[in-house]
Amino acid sequence: MSRPVPKDNDREGNIANPPTSENGCNGIAVLDSEKGRFRFVRVAGMSENQNQRYRQIVESVTEFAQQLSSEPLRIHHFCRTVGISKRILRRAFHHVHGISPCRYIRRLRMIEVMKALSSTMSPNATVTQIATDFGFVELGRFAVEYRTMFGECPSATLRRAQASRAAIDAAYVGRRSFPTSDRSRTAQVQEVRA
Repeated sequence: MSRPVPKDNDREGNIANPPTSENGCNGIAVLDSEKGRFRFVRVAGMSENQNQRYRQIVESVTEFAQQLSSEPLRIHHFCRTVGISKRILRRAFHHVHGISPCRYIRRLRMIEVMKALSSTMSPNATVTQIATDFGFVELGRFAVEYRTMFGECPSATLRRAQASRAAIDAAYVGRRSFPTSDRSRTAQVQEVRA
């Protein structure tokens, strides 16, 4: 069975082999949901230098945002730091990630909050404290966005982490010190079983 020859401006590929640009032409691979195949669509006017520049802008802003993770998001700070306009910043993020810079950085921060809530060592840690440490000041919106992203309330994540920590602490009750390495932990578990 032969496949139809693709038009000059679009080519098809499958998921294992998405189409790529030809002859230095730039474009994007778009998934055709009906056929389950990628389709290469040329983007007029987008040079490889422009693609590279947008990636550099996104990397610079992302690094800067991670350094200021406790500060609320302010687009004009990012623009001033990188030396670009708001419009260029938005174009770069939409080109590289398909979403706005604020949304992308909020998602990165939300993942960091989830990691912090999941691995907290302090029994006195609160969702408010951890969320504000990552620059979230509107806690109601934070909770809704967290639940949408991870499927549970931030307090549920924290409770689960604290319960896990309490169970670990209970296993070592009566011990003078906590194990300092995997080898000593293994030895203590074997002593308890014996």
